[in-house]
Amino acid sequence: DTWTQAEDNTGNPLSIDSSPNWAIAYADGIYLAGDRNNICYSTDGKTWTKVPISDASEGIYRFCYANGTWVAVTNLSNMFWRVPD
Repeated sequence: DTWTQAEDNTGNPLSIDSSPNWAIAYADGIYLAGDRNNICYSTDGKTWTKVPISDASEGIYRFCYANGTWVAVTNLSNMFWRVPD
């Protein structure tokens, strides 16, 4: 198998903060990765969309998915969520 650098939706290499406070998850056809500044999502694991977030200075601690809704919790217990369209 060959590993390749993931790209964001503009074709730029995708990277997340190198801090220890980040999380990854997969459910219902969506991959998620999060760090101190962004939540990134992908449906194919190759092309990612980066969404800036605020109030996550301590980083994303965990993602959870249930009943069609994603929840992201930071280390400071701030929560972000995405309700399906």
